Amino acid sequence: MADAIQRVTTGTGDPAWLVTGYRTVRSLLTDDRLGRTHPRPESASRFSRSAAFDQPRAASDTERADHRRLRRTFTRSLSASRMRALQPRVTQLVEDRLAALERAERPADFHGVVSQPLPAMVICELLGVPDRHREQLVAWSGQAASRDGGERAREAYVRLCRYMAVLAARRGGPDDAADLLSALVREHTERAAGLAAELFLAGHLTTSTAIDKALVLLLSRPDRLAGLPPEEHLGTLVEELMRLPFPGGGRDTARLLPRYANTGLTIAGQPVDGGELVLLAVDEANLDPREFSCPADLDPARSPNPHLGFGHGPFSCVGAPLARLELRVLLGLLATRFPGLALAVPVGRLRPRTDLISGGLWELPVTW
Repeated sequence: MADAIQRVTTGTGDPAWLVTGYRTVRSLLTDDRLGRTHPRPESASRFSRSAAFDQPRAASDTERADHRRLRRTFTRSLSASRMRALQPRVTQLVEDRLAALERAERPADFHGVVSQPLPAMVICELLGVPDRHREQLVAWSGQAASRDGGERAREAYVRLCRYMAVLAARRGGPDDAADLLSALVREHTERAAGLAAELFLAGHLTTSTAIDKALVLLLSRPDRLAGLPPEEHLGTLVEELMRLPFPGGGRDTARLLPRYANTGLTIAGQPVDGGELVLLAVDEANLDPREFSCPADLDPARSPNPHLGFGHGPFSCVGAPLARLELRVLLGLLATRFPGLALAVPVGRLRPRTDLISGGLWELPVTW
């Protein structure tokens, strides 16, 4: 498998470059010549019409400095010590969802009962959002993440930002709780509401998809949950589950990270002009046999595992510690409480959410 670059057309009909191969994708994730901004965002190629994701931003002289400052805020709020402190609450939320699964009629929809609500509950906890507003925020985020965009998606995103603005207006004082929204207000006042909205969208939707994918991968194996490693080794398993793509998925469900060339450069021997859209094929990179032995196999003990499932470098996923925590706690409790959990339909009959930029499933029928 050689690193390669090819001309493609995005779902919006715009031209882009698709880059495959682990070494090139990993290198470009840390290359300052690629970024999320564009000198003329209104005329830039689009990856999707989503109102919330993947849209080019106007170039700024302070972009790098602003980004570093923002990451410092997230790093403190999502530190290892904060995750340890949050684990008992995450455990409680997981147990609540699994109790609801036990009460559900079989076959039960794991997505609707667990995968979708759990990440929203956790991100609401982190941001200090009242539980009574969670379902409305979930509805808005699902509408805003539509690949096709449109007025309904834009209105949903505006409503989500307005909600966060109202919540942020009550935060930021020195005596406020140490939730992430308060930290955003104190350190990024003018951008706090928008940043909180983006965090809710990403923290809810992408983790929901990761849970769906993890469960399908595990339940597709002969030993299913009975073959899970001991709790102290679940972290290694989580990394492997994040490396692998969605079973049976195609290009429509693959993880592609959009970037714009800030200047002319050469990628895998191909000249790329400044302003052109470059799509980094993370799933294909994570299956590169030069980096991973038997790359299509799920190896719960794979180590080291330098996958790119959470990105890499300065623009890697800031919510990765939270997603790892949720998956680790969920898998441990599932193995204990539902050792006989199984898919209620063949993998080929699962319906992928190709309408959402975050992917995932419409439903995930399970039985036990």
